[in-house]
Amino acid sequence: MMRTTVDLDPDLLEQLRVLAVKRRVSFKQLLNEALRSALAKRGSGASTPYVMPSFRMGTVREEFDLDKALSLADALETAEVAAELERRK
Repeated sequence: MMRTTVDLDPDLLEQLRVLAVKRRVSFKQLLNEALRSALAKRGSGASTPYVMPSFRMGTVREEFDLDKALSLADALETAEVAAELERRK
């Protein structure tokens, strides 16, 4: 067992004191239980991961499907390079 000093917000301190009286346990025991519970939840992966929804974006032109954005970017870049080479002639 280790002794340490913890600064608690006044409202949290009051809630813990009231709950300790209601449960008829010591403040120390209640604080230890609360910390163990919070740490167990955090370490158990209890929170669900955020899932980003995806949506079909349709097509801009028939030959380009926006669901395949990299192929569109490649085609546009190729067209731009070809246009730049034409201008240099």
